[in-house]
Amino acid sequence: MKNKILSLITLVLIFILVSCDGPTGTVGDRTLKVTDMVDRKVYVDLNNNDSIVCIGPGALRLYTYVGEVAKLVGAEDIDRSLDNNPYEGIPRPYYDLHKSYLSSLPSVGAGGDCQSVDVDKLKLTNPTLIISSYEDKEQATALQDAVGVPVIVISYGSGQVFDLAIQESITLLGKVLERENRAIELNSYIIQCKNDMMERAKVASAEQKRSFYIGCLGSLGKQSLLTTNNNFPLFSVSSIKNSLESLTELESGTTNITIEDLLSLNPDVIVVDSAGVESFKAQYQANKETYDSLDAFKTGNIYLELAFNCYQTNLELCIMNAYYIASIAFPHQYAGFNVDVKSNEVCEMFLGSQIYTTVIKKVPYAYGGLKRIALPGEFFGS
Repeated sequence: MKNKILSLITLVLIFILVSCDGPTGTVGDRTLKVTDMVDRKVYVDLNNNDSIVCIGPGALRLYTYVGEVAKLVGAEDIDRSLDNNPYEGIPRPYYDLHKSYLSSLPSVGAGGDCQSVDVDKLKLTNPTLIISSYEDKEQATALQDAVGVPVIVISYGSGQVFDLAIQESITLLGKVLERENRAIELNSYIIQCKNDMMERAKVASAEQKRSFYIGCLGSLGKQSLLTTNNNFPLFSVSSIKNSLESLTELESGTTNITIEDLLSLNPDVIVVDSAGVESFKAQYQANKETYDSLDAFKTGNIYLELAFNCYQTNLELCIMNAYYIASIAFPHQYAGFNVDVKSNEVCEMFLGSQIYTTVIKKVPYAYGGLKRIALPGEFFGS
């Protein structure tokens, strides 16, 4: 009798311990405890983890890199094909590839900021897991309580492609989605690309280091050639000389300069981000003689990169841009480099499909993809 009582007490204690350690309270459930990117302890039931919603800038993008698109049960309007979608026509590979499926999903809110989450709509999708890039600890916990399912917060950190926060978020997604090998593969590739570009730059001769300028940076096509960055990560990874180094009074990061500043810098090479092309066309046509006086315009050393900042950072586009720019800066180190082949390889790694040549280059505001604008007068004057 004594042994039976002890056994019963033991079973009760086990039940209590299991109940306290996770949301399900069921013996035998595979409950995973993780710490998300805002230091919240979250429990995920791996047996009930197949109906997923992603909210916030870039959350869906990182999810598609690691997880299965078929498990998505809802999406923000900004990630669905709508007439008023502000990002329509700007390259977003995860969206361009899965546009048909994403458009078929029910809405969970407009997207864009914390206040855009529609809790009632979100509940109707019956998610079992929510991935959020809104780095608000209290909001994440409140949402988790309101919907009754785990909310995992991820982060892009500074938004730079090689930021460790991105790699940590990919690792976190690998854990909660039970795709750890995929997360390891992707992070390894990102590091490999970074190291490859750094090593090639190390052996480049000083004579190759022309001055480069990046323009038209920004979002939604609102920025001109005068919107630039004096610490541009896609230059920095390959130690490319940023022409803005001489303007020491500028704040670090994305900034605006004057046309007089640009004329005084007179960079050897100008890289134009496709997001700002339409905005710059009007400015070019109004000041054609001024811009045509720049050496880069005279020699046709104007190059197009793909807009990589579109509802957060498109990592694959960053890497494609970085390789292309490096191949321009250091042609000897990139002998035989083929931008289409490399870009398709990058897309295959991130998205499982070689869509650069078949999809991305054909998106309206990609303007044909990574390329030299040999006749800037015709390109910007049209």
